[in-house]
Amino acid sequence: MNEPTPQLLISAWAIRNPTPVAVLFIALVIAGLISYMALPIKNFPNVEFPAVSVTVTRSGAAPAEMENQVTRPIENALSGLNHVTTIASSVNQGSSTSVVQFELGTDLQKATDDVRSRVDQTRSALPREIDPPVVQRLEIDDQPIITYAEYVRPRKPRSPIFLKSTCAGKISASSHSST
Repeated sequence: MNEPTPQLLISAWAIRNPTPVAVLFIALVIAGLISYMALPIKNFPNVEFPAVSVTVTRSGAAPAEMENQVTRPIENALSGLNHVTTIASSVNQGSSTSVVQFELGTDLQKATDDVRSRVDQTRSALPREIDPPVVQRLEIDDQPIITYAEYVRPRKPRSPIFLKSTCAGKISASSHSST
């Protein structure tokens, strides 16, 4: 014979018996509300973005020189690390900073150690005149949440509208008397 599938049996039973379905729905809503109220709400949650920065300085070096001789070898060495999402570098006069961002959940201490060992391995390919590279974790807690700056336009000194007043013409006094 043609028997209904188990899916149809459950839905048919739910249609015939709406009270247990309504009670189950209300119980789930109440459990959800209680769970939502029990969630901790923090003003400053502990969020950690695993990122490590490498800063190399060399006094008097031009940005193009820093990019070719320092930044590119460091980026090439760091690109082989596991769990790396992005590598971003900025080069200025005498300074190169590379920021390596890792996947969320990566152990930041291990990632920092890996970056430090890769930079140490690359040290022989870098110019001798550079200062020792600084490898440090980027801590979100150390950074400001928002930076507010206000620009105040200096006022021009106010100039008086009337600098000089002159009066020209003839003043005469006359009196008329009528009787």
